[in-house]
Amino acid sequence: MLSVAALLTLNAALPSDARAATVPVPLALQTELLVKVVVYDRNLRERAAGVVRILVVVRGDDPASLAAAGNVEHRLSTIDKIAGMAHQRERVVFTSAKDLATRVRERRASCVYLMPGLSSEVENIREALTGGDVISVSAIPEDVARGLVLGFDQASGKPKILVNLTQAQKQHVNLTADLLRIATVIR
Repeated sequence: MLSVAALLTLNAALPSDARAATVPVPLALQTELLVKVVVYDRNLRERAAGVVRILVVVRGDDPASLAAAGNVEHRLSTIDKIAGMAHQRERVVFTSAKDLATRVRERRASCVYLMPGLSSEVENIREALTGGDVISVSAIPEDVARGLVLGFDQASGKPKILVNLTQAQKQHVNLTADLLRIATVIR
């Protein structure tokens, strides 16, 4: 498996047509980074209870959102384990932030990964997930500053990890100093 640092340099090898206009880091690379980054959450093992459950959240009427989810789901299907644990993925069509928070609790989700098309709902999602126990991730980097825990952006042609530390604490995500040293931290 590649380290986080190795994955951050991998983007240079990707052809330019592999990069979506609204998603600055290709989704396949984001998924690889996500799998590596969640290992740095000290609460993941307890939250996962043996199975890392990832909810891939889409806007059902948005073809770009659905296509992005297909890309992420395909990449996740090729990954054997996350943090040494089995994993499951489930596509969730977004109806409301409240319904999403309920689904997170019912499914004991470890991670909620928002696809493009949901940026207008980020504040509501942030509020609904506050106090919960889940890592929220967005394919769109601007959503991290607006209240999701994790995302990925590009600087000088290389991917960078974005962490909203305030929201991470509100969602019981306890990231190690090793990760925070290489991430762009938003408070």
